[in-house]
Amino acid sequence: MLEFAAHALTAERVSFQPADAQNLSFPDASFDLVLCQFGVMFFPDKIRANQEARRVLRPGGHYLLVTFDQLESNPIPKAAQDAIKALFVHQQFDYMERGPFSYCDPAQIRQDLLAAGFTGVNIETIHLSTRVTSRDAAHGLVFGSPLRAEIERHDPSGLDRAAEAVAHALLPWDSKDAPMSGHLITATVHPT
Repeated sequence: MLEFAAHALTAERVSFQPADAQNLSFPDASFDLVLCQFGVMFFPDKIRANQEARRVLRPGGHYLLVTFDQLESNPIPKAAQDAIKALFVHQQFDYMERGPFSYCDPAQIRQDLLAAGFTGVNIETIHLSTRVTSRDAAHGLVFGSPLRAEIERHDPSGLDRAAEAVAHALLPWDSKDAPMSGHLITATVHPT
């Protein structure tokens, strides 16, 4: 992703480098904005990552987080997970709850940000919709997301079956708009 971004955006004042969110290699108070889009749910220690974001922000700086709302408010990934669960009926398949949709409780998010030292926390739940083509969406979910590794862990040869099952499960939304929901969180470093 960083290589793609570096080729797509060329500007003198923009650079790209990998960083560990729980141990940022940047000096204190060096940024006005830290953005984490659909990543916080994967951090092993969310409070530590939030503390690091807080540390590198200048007074008045903002930490913007985007995370999914609960799985039940996002019918496309919910239907995909249900379809894959049906394929692995004798195995536990809870990737969506453990992964992308594991950090969706606004009260917990607020508590973690306050524990990290932020004083101003605003959480807005955003409801949008997206046009779905069942086959394309199934292909993207099964072959182009971390869900792929979970499927392969259960059955290394099961990707095509999973894609077919997901495409079938998404037919009710084919060529229609499907609802999706997420949280936009803004945490502010208030000047002391």
